[in-house]
Amino acid sequence: MSRISRSTLGQIKVLIPPLEEQEAIAAWLDVKCREIDKLIATQQRRIELLQELRQSIITRAVTHGINPEAPMRPSGIDWIGDIPKHWEVCKLKFILHLINGRAYAQHELLEDGKYRILRVGNFFTNEQWYYSDLELEPDKYCNRGDLLYAWSASFGPYIWEQEKTIYHYHIWKVKISDSYLKYYAYYVLDAISSFKKGDVHGSTMTHITMDSMNNSFIPIPPIAEQQEIVGYIERETAKVDAAIGKAEQQIALLQELRQSVITEVVTGKRKVC
Repeated sequence: MSRISRSTLGQIKVLIPPLEEQEAIAAWLDVKCREIDKLIATQQRRIELLQELRQSIITRAVTHGINPEAPMRPSGIDWIGDIPKHWEVCKLKFILHLINGRAYAQHELLEDGKYRILRVGNFFTNEQWYYSDLELEPDKYCNRGDLLYAWSASFGPYIWEQEKTIYHYHIWKVKISDSYLKYYAYYVLDAISSFKKGDVHGSTMTHITMDSMNNSFIPIPPIAEQQEIVGYIERETAKVDAAIGKAEQQIALLQELRQSVITEVVTGKRKVC
């Protein structure tokens, strides 16, 4: 991140309009910025609602299916609710095998090396990677296409799309039985994660235990239906993602407008009094 030193900042020249004009400029900017901020807040709320819609599409599809005419029965599981009569439910551990990553001491985290070490932060905005030269058991590496699950700090499933990498202790690799398709498993894990996040809302819990996840119940539709459900989710969430993208673009434009308005007025390029 770039920084400006105190000495450099002290050398910057600024305009000093009369006090009366400063007060008029500040008052005008307060009104104008408030208007823009309100528009930004509207778009941010729109994104929140779209994200909720996206999650509801996923959760409903993986628990209820996509045939509105299918006869239903109670599953007896809170997060699942009613399921199609011909579906089954069972504990996650009988369908998905969760494999722990490796914990590292600080001296084992290298600035360079043969393998990158995937940590939870690397799924998001953390671009700092550590490396390792250790040769580990095969199940301590993730390869392109593997299903992973972050269980600490920010939890949820991910499909790894890069080269062979060591995954950290705070991540599980998920081995899938023949009863599940990989992408259906991904969406089921996404749905159950959403439920668990809601269940701990307001608490200090920042992780999911393997025991809790293993003993959670999940639905088991026929493989053919799983494929249909995955296709449906991908089509519907693509529409929502496009709408979210447009809202994010609007926010970026409004933020640019806000800054340009401030700059033009305080530099005298735009007269408001």
